[in-house]
Amino acid sequence: KQYYQQFFFFQAEDGIRDAQESRGLGDVYKRQEYMGQQQQQEQEMIQKQQIAEKMKEYETQYQAEKQKQDELIKKQQEDYMQKIKEIEEKLKKETEIREMEIQKKEAQRQFEELQAMNEAAKIQIELEIEKKKKEIMEEETRKQYKQKEIKSLEHKLAKYMPKITELNLIARELHRNVTFSVKLAYYYTETNQMHLEDEKKASKIKLQIQVYNREESQTYVWDTDYFMNRYYLIKELLEQYFEAGKLEIPSKEDDPFWDPPQPHLIGLAYMKLAPLGYLMDSPCDLSIVNEKGQIGLLQVNLIPTDDKFEVNLAEDDDILVEDPRDLLNNRLNFSVYVDQALLPEHHCTDTFVEYALMNEEEHIQTFKTKIVYGKTNKPTYKSVTNHFYQVISEKILSYILDHNICFKVYGHPDTTIMPPQTTPFSKTFTQPKTIPQVDQSQNASQKPKKETQLQVDAPMNLSLIHI
Repeated sequence: KQYYQQFFFFQAEDGIRDAQESRGLGDVYKRQEYMGQQQQQEQEMIQKQQIAEKMKEYETQYQAEKQKQDELIKKQQEDYMQKIKEIEEKLKKETEIREMEIQKKEAQRQFEELQAMNEAAKIQIELEIEKKKKEIMEEETRKQYKQKEIKSLEHKLAKYMPKITELNLIARELHRNVTFSVKLAYYYTETNQMHLEDEKKASKIKLQIQVYNREESQTYVWDTDYFMNRYYLIKELLEQYFEAGKLEIPSKEDDPFWDPPQPHLIGLAYMKLAPLGYLMDSPCDLSIVNEKGQIGLLQVNLIPTDDKFEVNLAEDDDILVEDPRDLLNNRLNFSVYVDQALLPEHHCTDTFVEYALMNEEEHIQTFKTKIVYGKTNKPTYKSVTNHFYQVISEKILSYILDHNICFKVYGHPDTTIMPPQTTPFSKTFTQPKTIPQVDQSQNASQKPKKETQLQVDAPMNLSLIHI
């Protein structure tokens, strides 16, 4: 703040001469008051000028400061904009780099996918080539095996057909109502079993001898070894007949034409064990097949269970096996359920089902259902057999994944249905005059005996071969 002091001086007008008479001290005071006002006005003008100058100075300073501040702000703004521009360029570069990285990664991914597709296609081609090779090899194996089997069958037919014909003639001579014929039984054989040296294990065609005993209304099926045994017994019976000159009928136990009733193999049904490797059950109706094709149905199921054989693990959604190798070194429990069957009318008496499985000791073990007695073509077995592997080994797992379970259906034929009796030869039987010795190579345990040599001049009647 500024303070101003004012001083007033009062002076008499002595010595002042004026045209007007002095009016005393009052006029002097009045004149001094006027002068004071004038001075005050001048002072105020000076003050206003000073204030105006100061305001102008302040305005100039303000404008300078403002200009300086504006310039600073402008510079800061320019710097800021430059930084923003630099950041934007940097971000743009980084974005371009990121985009380039993304493009690079996408290109790498596409390349890897293409490479994987090419690798998969290559593997697929290799697998197809291997599959083709395997199919060609299997086909070649089947052809070789078939040729070998045909030769073996021709050899067996050439060996046994004359003997069958001979026994038919002997049966007629001994007044026995029994007929012998060839039966070819077909069995399923996997290709990987065809390389076995033992032909009896891998052979698909089994030559058997079917015997129709009309005296007992029975049908027997003999294998070749059993047939050869009966062949020599029947020839010995014929020799006794010629030596004694009369026909003596032996007891059933000593009669080579008679056998106790035996169940016949009606057909086979196959089921894969592989679902057990994934703990899945397999309810299904299997086709029963034999040499004539499909002849019936068998209703079965393989059920993975808990340790108590009570819970079907296939129905538990929490249990899922994606890789069967997860079962290695673990316990596996399962049940084989044989429910019922639909069988042909002429083979449906006293039926039962038999199957074989590898047991825990890795040996093949046979299991059998109960026998449904009586004649019915819809037998109900309701058989449940529990199995378990305490520890699943590589061999057991391979057996489960690669093998089938074979169900064999057995039963007795209908004795009321017998094939018509045939007369395979037109020549009549006559007793020959020559009696040669017994072939010692065929039966070394017997003493040399004289036996009748039958004259078989007629050709073989292939209508007797039952396929």
